[in-house]
Amino acid sequence: ENPSTSLSNPDAWLYDSFGASATSSGIRINSKTALRYSAYYRGVKLLADTVGKLPCFIYENITGGKQIDKEHNVHRIIRRRPNSEMNAIDYYSTLMFHVITRGNHYSYIDRYKAGPLDGQVRELWPLDPSNTYPVRENGVLLYVTKVKRGLEPESGYEMRKLLPENVLHIKGLGADGLVGYDCLELARNSLGLGLAIEEYGSRFFVNNAQPSCVIEVPGSIQEAARNEIRRSWNELHGGLNNSHRVGLLTNGATLKPFSINARQAQLLETREFELKSIANWLGIPVHKVGHDGRTSYNSLEMENQAFLDDAIDPWLVKIEQEFYDKLLTEAEKASETHTIEFLRAA
Repeated sequence: ENPSTSLSNPDAWLYDSFGASATSSGIRINSKTALRYSAYYRGVKLLADTVGKLPCFIYENITGGKQIDKEHNVHRIIRRRPNSEMNAIDYYSTLMFHVITRGNHYSYIDRYKAGPLDGQVRELWPLDPSNTYPVRENGVLLYVTKVKRGLEPESGYEMRKLLPENVLHIKGLGADGLVGYDCLELARNSLGLGLAIEEYGSRFFVNNAQPSCVIEVPGSIQEAARNEIRRSWNELHGGLNNSHRVGLLTNGATLKPFSINARQAQLLETREFELKSIANWLGIPVHKVGHDGRTSYNSLEMENQAFLDDAIDPWLVKIEQEFYDKLLTEAEKASETHTIEFLRAA
């Protein structure tokens, strides 16, 4: 049982069991379908790439300042290669993707088991945030993660308990300070509406910007004839490629269209509103997700500084503090000989 899933919340069962959460628009949202919405994909990728490209260093505190400690074993891990399969930008981008979309990122800290570096960090391995969560056992905090037993499909999974000192946990906004809220779950209606608008717009133009019309035929006709008239009309006039083709009706039939344009359907206004909504969920300026509205600043320099201060810096501080707590030795933390920071000037 996953204790983070309430047994009194059927929507959560649906999300966890079937990988998609129902929305008011009828569109089901999960971590993959949400990325089909271009504004959301752009915002998530922007945050992930921005943090991912920033270099992270471990500094040794010296009299009058600090200097990069390239000899420290953590330096290579946080600056170049967190593990044998990932470089730094891929690791930090994955970290940000997890915490932005699911509210939490977990990494297993693989430590040396012997030798002069016994107990110190060797590698950082991202864990699936959908299958990892904190629990308390007899008042002691532990982390539980689900891992595959073997390479064969039938090998199944097993649950493993991890000590908190061996788990990096970067969390978003949360009520208890222990786990962050699942952003996909919170924003599911906004994401569902955005995807629904895109689907509606596609159908709007597939139908040649005239979603429906009626062909009136005098008298009565059999069902087969009705279906044939409907099929042939759609085949000749449906879709953008068939726009403005001349139609021909015989035997007294008349066409009565129900005309509607994109503005009357409020497609444009609703799409602009949804861009603002997604930007608000992600905490980034609205023009970063493609909105053409004016910004609040007079120069690109001020705009970028505000983006760093409001959208990026809080995430950097969270990562830095967790790195400091989990990657440094107790002696280093007690004497405050080292600190870990991203180079914001980059």
